[in-house]
Amino acid sequence: MNKNIFNGFVFNRLSFNGSVVILRLHCIMEDSEVFCPHCKDYVAPRTFRRHKALYCKGERTWDLNVPSSSSSDEESSTPLNYDDDREEASYDEVFEFMGYETEGEGEEEYMEVDLERARETIEFWEDAIEDMIIDFDEDAELAASLSIDAEDVERTYLNQLSLVKWICLFLLFWTAQFQISDNALELMLRFFNTLFTVCQRYSSWFGGVVMFLPTSVYFLRKRLGLGLDRFTKYVVCPNCHSLYNFSDCFSTLGSRRTPRKCSHRPFPNHKTRRFRATCGELNGGYLLKEVTLKDGKIKLYPHKVYSYKSILDTLKTFVSRKDFWFKCNSWKVGRDFRSASDILADVFDGKVWRDFLFVGGEPLLAGDRTLAMMLNVDWFQPFKLARYSVGVLYLVIMNLPRHERFKFENVILVGVIPGPHEPSKSINTYLSPMVNELLLLWNGWCFGGEIIKGILLCVASDLPAARKVL
Repeated sequence: MNKNIFNGFVFNRLSFNGSVVILRLHCIMEDSEVFCPHCKDYVAPRTFRRHKALYCKGERTWDLNVPSSSSSDEESSTPLNYDDDREEASYDEVFEFMGYETEGEGEEEYMEVDLERARETIEFWEDAIEDMIIDFDEDAELAASLSIDAEDVERTYLNQLSLVKWICLFLLFWTAQFQISDNALELMLRFFNTLFTVCQRYSSWFGGVVMFLPTSVYFLRKRLGLGLDRFTKYVVCPNCHSLYNFSDCFSTLGSRRTPRKCSHRPFPNHKTRRFRATCGELNGGYLLKEVTLKDGKIKLYPHKVYSYKSILDTLKTFVSRKDFWFKCNSWKVGRDFRSASDILADVFDGKVWRDFLFVGGEPLLAGDRTLAMMLNVDWFQPFKLARYSVGVLYLVIMNLPRHERFKFENVILVGVIPGPHEPSKSINTYLSPMVNELLLLWNGWCFGGEIIKGILLCVASDLPAARKVL
């Protein structure tokens, strides 16, 4: 195992398929001692400066021929140069370094890995290394010898941004490939920030890396455009669960905003006059509440918020996949539309599916651009130590094969019903934005030069949720 020691850091390096993988990095620098390459030990800063003046011939080359009280004759027989080529480590050294034995059952246990996934990962990064080299400045030594000007500063910034870009690319690839949690990704970002902050003490170049590197998962997604909030927020009446836009929930009197009451009439045609009143008149509640901030300003905030995500926006992402329509139409292979199957193996064999194959003499589900969806409704408790129930509405595309249908990337999240309690009677108000978009899909939605149709085939829920949907 080769070790490179430079400025108080130890890099354990392993050559594998032409690429150098840094297996371990230990910061061994302490405030009271400095590592001396001549002595190969920690010494006082004063001793390090004296040895550097006596034995350091270049910026990274030390002369070890001069004997020292803290170094043996064998160690000081040849000069130590950190720029020489390193030979590849053997597999025995690799297992020994990583804490595995090279004999017996330990080695067999270690070799039981997913070789196919490892091969794909190595091929991906071997291709990415060439792009990374292009992004970095190939004339770094020439640029260091020139005077600092605007072009040098711009080139330095581009190099720092390239390093940050490839770190972020690796973290996202690592997260997606191995289903890493956000907490683990947050820990890795903190590690890189701490690492480059320490490196900044030895080279000011790393200061720009620390400045550009995201400090949290939130900033990582925000800078890459992945953390955009694509939900439409509706203000919910806490009594009748009617939905309003925020701009319709207050009236402006001068410079002050006054919250309004709910204008929904539960029984507009009731014989008794008092029952024809609005929800706000009956219950006396307001849609917004006044909150006084620390600086004395008064802000209006809703009691409840319903987050709705457009079905059409999600379908734009789905249909952009090159194999999406191929998977959606794979159920037609070897299937006879005219005769019913005696074996019910999937939804394609059912009567409801066959009834919608052709509508009005024209192909519907038998067409190439029609989606059949299933609505799922359920409530759950997001907190362990509190009674707080939150509802969720999501759609599943039934055209997809059964092993692809319920995957995370193929589920359409429609809305999140706020808590802390379930609606007692109906959730029709929460379903109204989704119904409007489903009507548009039924008539035909044009996207990418194609007419896409969609139907709601069935609803999946338990009995209490089914009563509130129907």
